[in-house]
Amino acid sequence: MPWRLVDNVLAPREEIVLNYSGPNPFSVYYVLRRCFDVIVKVQSKDVFEDLFKWDITSDPRTFFVKLRVRKSYDSFTKGFIFIELDGEQPSDPTKNGNVSIRIRSTLETEWKIDGFKRILFPLVYLYHLSFYNKQRRRYLDELKSFVYRMEEEIRNNFNIK
Repeated sequence: MPWRLVDNVLAPREEIVLNYSGPNPFSVYYVLRRCFDVIVKVQSKDVFEDLFKWDITSDPRTFFVKLRVRKSYDSFTKGFIFIELDGEQPSDPTKNGNVSIRIRSTLETEWKIDGFKRILFPLVYLYHLSFYNKQRRRYLDELKSFVYRMEEEIRNNFNIK
């Protein structure tokens, strides 16, 4: 059974919520994809579209997108950024639509200690407290910086106050 630590990067906040109302709200998706390349610096293999719904039967056209970005730091720790877009895109480009953007993030560290390796658990715990915890803190701060820079990029592109 692995020993697993999961931290909320935005603590004490649970998530960042941004609301945009204006022309072409789905373009937030393209801004986010650019942020993944430029700010987070992950390859496309580390960006997952867990859910993508686009309803063209109504006007305005509703959409719901769940994105997950994985940032691998080392063999033990990975950072995740979860983004949800929920909005309406009118078929007429002159009309305004809206989108709600939710951003949250976690840092996950997993130590695989199975079978006979359980004898080593006190050493792994001591290593974590003495050395690895500082490195993990750096990862947490870097991931938090990525999330806030992405929020700033969205706010600047769509004039959200």
